[in-house]
Amino acid sequence: MLKHEQDHFDLAEECARKINLQMNKFSGKSYSCKSNQKEKAIEEIKQMLDKKFKEYASILKKAHEQYDEDTKHGTIEFMQNKYNIRFEKLHL
Repeated sequence: MLKHEQDHFDLAEECARKINLQMNKFSGKSYSCKSNQKEKAIEEIKQMLDKKFKEYASILKKAHEQYDEDTKHGTIEFMQNKYNIRFEKLHL
C-alpha cells in the first residue's frame, strides 16, 4: 500500500514534467493583449495562465483517478507492477 501511495507522488512528478514542457512554450515569447493599459494587460495574462493551470490541474486529477481505477487502489498486483515499472524510469 505504501508503494501505491508513493506512486501517486511519482505520477504527480511525471505530470509536472509534462506540464513544464508545455509551459516552457510560453517562456520568452511576446503575446498581444486586447488592452493597451498595463494593469489590464497583466490581468489578461493572469487569466490566461489561470485557465492553463486549471486545465493542467484537471489533467493531473484525472491521471490520479485513472491510476486508482487501473490498480483498484493498489490491490491489482499486475497493474500496480506495471505502474511501478513506469515510474521507476522517472528516477533514472
